[in-house]
Amino acid sequence: MENQSLELAGGRLVEGVEGLVFDGAFLPTGEGKSLAHYLTSVAAFARASWYLRECSLGLRVRASRSVIVANMGRVTIENRVCFHKGPMPAYLIVHPGGELVIGAQTMGSYGVSINCSGRIEIGPECRLGTEVMIMDSHRHRLEPGRRIEGPAPEPVRLGRNVWLGARVMVKPGVTIGDNAVVAAGSIVTRDVEANAVYAGVPARRVRYL
Repeated sequence: MENQSLELAGGRLVEGVEGLVFDGAFLPTGEGKSLAHYLTSVAAFARASWYLRECSLGLRVRASRSVIVANMGRVTIENRVCFHKGPMPAYLIVHPGGELVIGAQTMGSYGVSINCSGRIEIGPECRLGTEVMIMDSHRHRLEPGRRIEGPAPEPVRLGRNVWLGARVMVKPGVTIGDNAVVAAGSIVTRDVEANAVYAGVPARRVRYL
């Protein structure tokens, strides 16, 4: 049977006997699944290609909702990262000299905000809940007479398989260990141990996993 194809903004979708290929990505088709079944996924690939065009993208990056990017530094988004659908976009803001790295298979919910002045590294397989905020600089000094000045950024690092609940705020200089979980609404001001659950304002260890 002759292959069917469809031209989309993000590339060409081709239907073959064993599956679909979109812009070099292979999508295996199960029994009874058609070209139309995959349009939603393909639209997410195309949307990511457009919204994240200022970034260095890996393979099969998806955006089910708009992502607003202000990239004045460097942004690397690795394979299979996904930004989920919701009532508000995600925000990636990287200031001059800043570097943001989002590891493979990380998923971000709607309203996620990442503000990078130095370096923020998010490891692979992380889960960022609704309206999570991550920053590596307070942007303004605390002293009343120096509020116009910006303090030096402090690097932030999330390890592998970190889960941040809804509306978690991660402050400058924080490292979060592998497999850690931070409960919704927490503010992380100090390092988080690996394989542990943290909660509260400021976030404190509740138990180990």
